[in-house]
Amino acid sequence: MSKKKVVVICSALLILVLVIVGFQYLPHSISAKALTEAEAKQVALNKYPGEILEIKNVKGEFRVEMLLETGVYQIKIDEQNGDVVSIEREEKTEIVKEPQRKMLSEDEVEKLVASYGDLQSLEYVEKKDTSHYLAVVTKKNETTTVKVEPYTGEILNTDIEKEVTRVISEAEAITLAQQHVNGMADDVDYVEPADPTITPYFLIEVEVSNEKEGVVQVDAITGQIRSVTWEAADEGDDDNSE
Repeated sequence: MSKKKVVVICSALLILVLVIVGFQYLPHSISAKALTEAEAKQVALNKYPGEILEIKNVKGEFRVEMLLETGVYQIKIDEQNGDVVSIEREEKTEIVKEPQRKMLSEDEVEKLVASYGDLQSLEYVEKKDTSHYLAVVTKKNETTTVKVEPYTGEILNTDIEKEVTRVISEAEAITLAQQHVNGMADDVDYVEPADPTITPYFLIEVEVSNEKEGVVQVDAITGQIRSVTWEAADEGDDDNSE
């Protein structure tokens, strides 16, 4: 074998060796696809069930901050193969989660507004910063709209509207009394009782004949004849009543 052939063969062998060695020492990234952030999160959750607070990629490894039952930990995950490199508990102020607030039920709101009257309607009004319950209640001749904070039950606002009650006129009351006993009115008085549960009324003296007259009580709201008291025209004493 000539010297030239020996040199060629040795050169070829050297190149082959270099290629084999080079493949062995090539970075792992050429043969493997790097993990995505979502995949790194899943790796962490699979190994350590908890809540991920933060994740970032630093020099080829993911650093995942997680809240576990025993505290806050930082987990390092290799970006190339997904292996957990290390896990360390952090010296941090304990994270206290704010308890989720529970909204009041409609039954609870109804009890809160019961002192304002009988519930007529209730609706939940949802707005960006001022969501609230709006209740409409009635008591006697008042209608009250009550705005209630949906979580604390605080009364935010009340709006009271009094119903306007129509009272019949004196002339209408006289006509009703005269028609009822078929006579002519002599005198009329309007009476408004101190007791708010008793509606006002008219007392109308109606002469039916020269010897008889009646005192007719007419409800000032409804116009209903409440009673008739008969008197002797010359004596002024009660005779009988309807």
